[in-house]
Amino acid sequence: MTNKFKKHALQVASAMGLLGLTAGNAYAQAIPTISLAPPSAGFTNFGSLISTGLTIVFIVAGLAVLIYLFIGALTYLTAGDNEDSTKKARLMITNAVVGLIILAASWAIWQLIINFVPGLNSLVGQS
Repeated sequence: MTNKFKKHALQVASAMGLLGLTAGNAYAQAIPTISLAPPSAGFTNFGSLISTGLTIVFIVAGLAVLIYLFIGALTYLTAGDNEDSTKKARLMITNAVVGLIILAASWAIWQLIINFVPGLNSLVGQS
């Protein structure tokens, strides 16, 4: 057998093998009836809306800080002997760490406010 024949035989065998892996027949079925209950979750008061909003803000800010830190570290690793790139990367890393400290402090202040102001804990939906 020649190489050309082997190549074509392998292609045909591969195609036939892939055809064997395809989906089988599809038969029509009746669509089941789906009954949905009205949603029971949601914002029961203004405090839970604020609490959920701040939680989302903290998560997004934390992800932004981590991404900025990662970009700064990557810039530092790829800077090589370039002094300007190294300074830029160090500044990015420093800014990311400061941002992380500010984010952690603001979260701690938020938790202190929630836990020590009477009645506010139940207002924001935390127990």
